[in-house]
Amino acid sequence: PPGNGIGAIQAAFQDDSLHSMLKGASGGTWPALWFPLSMNGPSQGRPSTIVPPAPILGASRLIFLGSQGGSVYAIDADTGSPIWNPPLPLPAPVAPVQAGPSGYFTFFGGTKDHIVVGTRQAGVQNVFYALKLADGTVAWSYDGSADGLQIGVINGQATVDYVNKRVYFASDAFGGPSGQDTVWCLNIETGARIWSAAVGSVMGSPIARNGRLYVAINNAAGEIHALDAATGASVWGGTFATLDGPVKQFVAADRFSPTGRLLFSTTHKVWALDDTGTAPPAAAFWTQDFTPKTPSAPVFQTGGPDVWVGSSDGNLYRLDYTSGLPNLSIPLGDPALAAQVGSPTLDLAGGFLYVGTEAGIVYCVQY
Repeated sequence: PPGNGIGAIQAAFQDDSLHSMLKGASGGTWPALWFPLSMNGPSQGRPSTIVPPAPILGASRLIFLGSQGGSVYAIDADTGSPIWNPPLPLPAPVAPVQAGPSGYFTFFGGTKDHIVVGTRQAGVQNVFYALKLADGTVAWSYDGSADGLQIGVINGQATVDYVNKRVYFASDAFGGPSGQDTVWCLNIETGARIWSAAVGSVMGSPIARNGRLYVAINNAAGEIHALDAATGASVWGGTFATLDGPVKQFVAADRFSPTGRLLFSTTHKVWALDDTGTAPPAAAFWTQDFTPKTPSAPVFQTGGPDVWVGSSDGNLYRLDYTSGLPNLSIPLGDPALAAQVGSPTLDLAGGFLYVGTEAGIVYCVQY
């Protein structure tokens, strides 16, 4: 999905390149100083831009991306020039990165300047890294071995808790007695394990809200767990099952919802749940069935009024936050050659959303 930068958006393409486009109704062209970056492999993450209080290695704005070629990149967001991209040392010979990196920075209230990310290499023990912001070298790494554990492939982006100095990530099960844990909590300053839990293989990201951690399991039942973020213990004492295949990307939590609203997509449906108790919700608050179409992961404004999803029929849909009913569909591209529309990126300040399709086109839509 496109990343929401300052004055421009960035998008990673499957030809191993990172592109930038000016924002707004008259945008879509390259920024004046930009030159597309060619990476050592494709990137699946949403490009994230940060603005530090002072330039870092000459860059006033930075993008961080992982590459399946085995590197994490720090990139000048104005020019596309790489600032650093040292290869990750393990697992050898290549340590692919699937997820977008997360950050923990002193200028946002942290005690360290770290980029945190995990590797995705099937059949070997994977590693979760904290890299130094200044040069991309390893600050610490964790592979479970210090605790007699093993980590499977890490597909999703990590979640950082600044207040408690923790980082959460999820993985596939590695296999065997030492490789069953799949949700992990580490001290973000040192990399020491605080807890880990065996809940089944996880393809996406754990999402934290109000002391709970929401995790979706990669199984046909589409099970969702709520864990205690402090201990890893189950809050619900069971799971909510969608019975529509695994959740796409992650369970999104509306952080200011008075009803504990959760939003996510599965194979054919978009879901809204309300979580306010110590048991799984008895039923969804609403579902919107797209069968036979397949929706993307949803994006939304906190509290509504809209939820946006892309679809395999080449349309972008706006759903009502309260009811889930579609109230607008926007065709993108040639309807006769419908391409899957991805998960949009909201630009709340500008009133636009940006979305890519499998046809390799990025669209700007004013809402």
